[in-house]
Amino acid sequence: MDEMKKVVDMEEVKIKLKGEDFFAIANLMSPMRKGWDKLLQLSTISGKTQYWLFRVWKKIASEFENLDKARIALAKEYAAKDENGKPIETDGRIIISDENTAEFNAKWQELLMEEINLPFQKVKISSDFLEKMNVKAEVEKRSAIDINDMILLEKIIDFIE
Repeated sequence: MDEMKKVVDMEEVKIKLKGEDFFAIANLMSPMRKGWDKLLQLSTISGKTQYWLFRVWKKIASEFENLDKARIALAKEYAAKDENGKPIETDGRIIISDENTAEFNAKWQELLMEEINLPFQKVKISSDFLEKMNVKAEVEKRSAIDINDMILLEKIIDFIE
């Protein structure tokens, strides 16, 4: 039990993400998402770790949904409008008017740079637990969590000795 406490300790630094981080982790092709998916697949050796990763993921998904709604509202506000005053869309994408592009981009950048505090501490993963996960990856012929994944996930995960 004491070893498990070292593995996942939720009593330290809170998770702080920017809007751009939510979009990165939601994008299935982004390196951050790929690292997150590896972590989820390999965390199955600890129920406690799975629990906290699940809780964090639910909150990330909820915040991403809110951010995406704000993005759509912003696009509609700065959109080119048809004769009825409705935003013009092409292939499901809202077209931003030329005269509003600079202001839209500035507001969009503000949203992406806005910091959002999640109501959780960073999930701590010890070097011993990381090694166990990577052994599991080797046995299952999966990709191990590497230094690049650790760098990309350090806003959510506290990798400790």
